Amino acid sequence: MKDLIESVVNSLDGKNTEMYPFIPYLLQDLWEMGSSSENVLNMLNKNDVPQKFSHLNIFDLGCGKGGISIPIVKKLNASVTGVDGMADFIADAAAKSKEWGVENNCIFLHEDIRTAVKNYSDFNIIILGSIGNVLGDVKQTLSILEKCLVPNGYILLDDAYIPDELKLESDNYLSETEFYNQIKQSNFDVIEIIKHSAESFVDENNQMFNKIKKRAGELRVFHPDKKHLFKFYLESQTNENLLLEKSLQCFTVLLKKKN
Repeated sequence: MKDLIESVVNSLDGKNTEMYPFIPYLLQDLWEMGSSSENVLNMLNKNDVPQKFSHLNIFDLGCGKGGISIPIVKKLNASVTGVDGMADFIADAAAKSKEWGVENNCIFLHEDIRTAVKNYSDFNIIILGSIGNVLGDVKQTLSILEKCLVPNGYILLDDAYIPDELKLESDNYLSETEFYNQIKQSNFDVIEIIKHSAESFVDENNQMFNKIKKRAGELRVFHPDKKHLFKFYLESQTNENLLLEKSLQCFTVLLKKKN
C-alpha cells in the first residue's frame, strides 16, 4: 500500500513525493478542485435526495478545502465530516466553514481516507470528488464504502473512464465496459449519470492551470534547487488535462445502496 504522502500526491496528479510540502502553495488560489458543488447540488436536488432523510449527514472523502461540501451544507442545512490527507487543506476548510457560517455543522479531519472509512459510518451520502483510485477500482471502492452508509444511502462519484472505442489501457482508469460491469457487480444501483463534454471544462482547466503555473514560477524563485520538481509537476498537470479533454469520458454518477 502506498503511504499517505504518496497517495495524496498521486490523487492531485503528481508523481514525486518531494512535491508534497509545496502543494498547498501551488494550489492556494483554488478552492473547488476537480469537482463542482453546483453540479453535485443539482444532481442531489433533481433526484430528491435531501427529501429522503430527516437530516443529511455527508461523508466527503478527499474533501480538499471543503469546496464541494461547504456550499452543500449551507444550502441544504446538512452536516459533513470531511477527510483529507493534506493538513493545510483541512485548515483551509475549517476556516472556510467559519467564513460561510456553517462551522457547527462541519468536521474536517486530517486523516488517511483509507483508514477513515474503517472508523466512520451511518452517513446518508458519500462524496468522492475526483480523487482517483485511492480506495481501489470501482468495485473495491463501493464494497468498502457501503459499510459507511445507512440503508438506501447514496454515493456521488466524480471520475472518468476510457471509452471502449479508444482501446487504451491505463493503470488509473477503467474502460467503459469494465466500469459498468463493476457497478453491476456491486451492491449499488445507478440513479443518474451525467457525462461531461470536454468543452464544458476546458476553460476551467486552463484557468486552474494558469494559476498553478504562476505559483510554480514563484516557487522556482524561492527554491531554485527544486525547479525541476515544479517543471515536472506542471508537465504532469498538462498531460492529465490533455488526457481528460481528449481521451477520457468524465462523468458524475449518483449511486444508491440496494439495502
